[in-house]
Amino acid sequence: MKKVFSVIGICMLIVFSIVSLIAAFANGNRGIINEDGRMVDAVANEEIALKIGKALLEEYFSDVPWDETPIAAEEKNGIWTVHNVVNQPETTDDGQPFVVKGGGLYVQFRKDNGKILKIGVND
Repeated sequence: MKKVFSVIGICMLIVFSIVSLIAAFANGNRGIINEDGRMVDAVANEEIALKIGKALLEEYFSDVPWDETPIAAEEKNGIWTVHNVVNQPETTDDGQPFVVKGGGLYVQFRKDNGKILKIGVND
């Protein structure tokens, strides 16, 4: 009889653990709930995205003169991408198309909760 209760207790513990994990993951991608009880995005607009993105870029790429470097923010499918703007001529001095390989610094984070997805250099 004691073994039956032990097995039932262990099964209940496993079920409780699984339910707790599912609940934790299900709540992980939600936005912020404001005082009205409505769900809002953590990074709701371009101005906030630029501030967060610039702070992250300054932290990870401290050798770049960020006060002199223009940055832009773009939102697509719930993901903000903040990157430096590389101004370049359309053609080289000899008339060939100007191509930049690498050098673009960026950070990507979720619009709904601000979770950082990537920080890197474009190749």
